[in-house]
Amino acid sequence: MTTPVPTAFVPAGRELRLRIGTVESSAHPLLQRLALPLIPDFVDATAYAMDALEQAVASRQGVVLIGPGDCGKSTAMTQAIRAFEDAEARVSKESSDYEDRRIVHVHGLRADKELDVIVALYVAAFETAPILKTAGRRKTVDEVLRELTTRLRDERVAALVLDDAQDIAAPALHLIERLMAHAVDREAGRLGAATATAADGTVAPAGVGVVLVGTARLEHAIRYGEEAGNAWKTIQHVHALPAESVPDALCRLLPAWAAGAAALGATAWADFVATHITLGRPVPIGSLDMMARLYVRRLATAALDEGVTWTSLAEVPWDRDMLCYVRQEVLVPHGGVLPGHRAAA
Repeated sequence: MTTPVPTAFVPAGRELRLRIGTVESSAHPLLQRLALPLIPDFVDATAYAMDALEQAVASRQGVVLIGPGDCGKSTAMTQAIRAFEDAEARVSKESSDYEDRRIVHVHGLRADKELDVIVALYVAAFETAPILKTAGRRKTVDEVLRELTTRLRDERVAALVLDDAQDIAAPALHLIERLMAHAVDREAGRLGAATATAADGTVAPAGVGVVLVGTARLEHAIRYGEEAGNAWKTIQHVHALPAESVPDALCRLLPAWAAGAAALGATAWADFVATHITLGRPVPIGSLDMMARLYVRRLATAALDEGVTWTSLAEVPWDRDMLCYVRQEVLVPHGGVLPGHRAAA
């Protein structure tokens, strides 16, 4: 089956045709595991994710990272956690008496009842469920919560990172707030001789930090919740790529697009991207990633029809019309702001 590209995107005299609905491309080695480069210097989520994690660990407070969907928050947070764990391993190797701190990364917490939330967090942290009965009776929520916070402390969990947190139900959010309070209250060393370096003493950070990662819906829940400024101390915002950064980002994603930029020249390339790709608006990095994957897939399948098999991205050619076509296929999300809700300055 073939379908023509809409004429608005095709120069006069050319009809771009491509095969749709085939499964043969699955046999193409380049498409089996198409890896595209990370471009962290273009994505502000990279720096802000690390900063949010370090804040939560250092202060043992609640930090919220907000950004539109597909802007790289989850990838950046995974990188930040890996960097944190690598740093902990280095310190532990250099000092035999140092105990590594841990981060627990939870994706898509969907439980809404308090006990279910505790069980989900317990399993994520320790890969086993808590014991819910004692002496022939069911434990209370507070008992299981105390056991969770005690074990988090004993196993040196410095922070919980909850990804896709815009979907967390209100009861689960309240339970997480209680968990932070419990963790601080049960930390005996936060006051006293160990921290009394001044006449009036000092307070050491204690407990378990929490980072929530989500979209504007999460920000609304936090800002208008009872614990804004109490459990949740900081909100940080990340964004899609500004329109003016997209031409360079495209060149970094695919060699073919870098070749196109070189062929057109810097000014013509910027004009082309503004007219056909960004329309003058920010674009999430995930949308550019999807465009790149579709571009390679469409062209690689067409090449396969001609008996040509590519083995590297360097072999994929520049095709202006194909880039226009795949941009039409990709739905670029809005800025992540709730209808009727003004984004924070």
